[in-house]
Amino acid sequence: EFAMRVLVTGATGFVGSRIVSELTEAGHEVVAVGGPESSTQYFVDVACAKSVETLLSIGSADVLIHTASLAHRFAKVPESAFQTVNVNGVENVSNLAARLGVRHFLLFSSTLVYGRRNGKSVVVEGMDCRPQGIYAQSKLDGEFAAKRICEQNAIDLTIFRPSPIVGEASKGNFARLIEAIDKRRFVMVGDGLNRKSLIYVGDVAKAAVAVISQGGDKTQVFNLTGEDVRMIDIVRTIEENLEKKILPVAIPIGPVKFLINAASKLFRRERLSEIASTFDTWLAHDVYSSEKLMAAYNFESETDISTAIKLETAYYLKQK
Repeated sequence: EFAMRVLVTGATGFVGSRIVSELTEAGHEVVAVGGPESSTQYFVDVACAKSVETLLSIGSADVLIHTASLAHRFAKVPESAFQTVNVNGVENVSNLAARLGVRHFLLFSSTLVYGRRNGKSVVVEGMDCRPQGIYAQSKLDGEFAAKRICEQNAIDLTIFRPSPIVGEASKGNFARLIEAIDKRRFVMVGDGLNRKSLIYVGDVAKAAVAVISQGGDKTQVFNLTGEDVRMIDIVRTIEENLEKKILPVAIPIGPVKFLINAASKLFRRERLSEIASTFDTWLAHDVYSSEKLMAAYNFESETDISTAIKLETAYYLKQK
């Protein structure tokens, strides 16, 4: 194993910052690239080709890890922005990789590209993708863009599709769940026996370093996930770490979904649609296999989910 020069986009973000730390600890030279308002040495708008081209000034890089993207957050974002950042942005960064002589491109996508699966099957990489919503579609289109450009330029491409990532400073649905339980705004809907695959952010960073250290192999796609746990156990672990209890009642799924869906169609309120989407997220059975990554790179996550939840909850309490 030898030290490499690695360019990381989204270097100040939730995942990118952990990858930068892991790379530095492993002895690699890191070129950290943040967004337009970041404090990194290099900062670009990935959606702007001319902005990305300013990174040609670094001369060369062995590996490029692209974590910068527009996530499916809860603020109002125009739909066109997902295309601009998550598709055009990937094209711009892939073209940069070619011009810098990069040998291996690592792209972060999402398990959301698979869409919701009916039943309780475990999702593996060979299954067809049925993205639902503009965010998921943009992540899949970004994969296609990277594949096209990397194959044209003989760059090894590794695509990671991580399951929901938990850990200190997360900003997604999981962070909202912790806050809702803390403020006693959460009520369990259903029996909570549906299972969720999660992964700790530190293990995501370790996976990235493991893969680039061992090298790529043309175009590869891997699910990136840790253990799967029951929804009820996720809630109980958060309760335990917050030292708070949710209401000791479980509302049946059917009536709740019926009322929310009926109200959102009747009133066309965006807030109701958002609530319906959140319920669908938490009630779904989302289990992904990472056996392919284990077989190819002998990598599996180290951090159990109860520990990851404990770390994220402690961070939440400290920041509150």
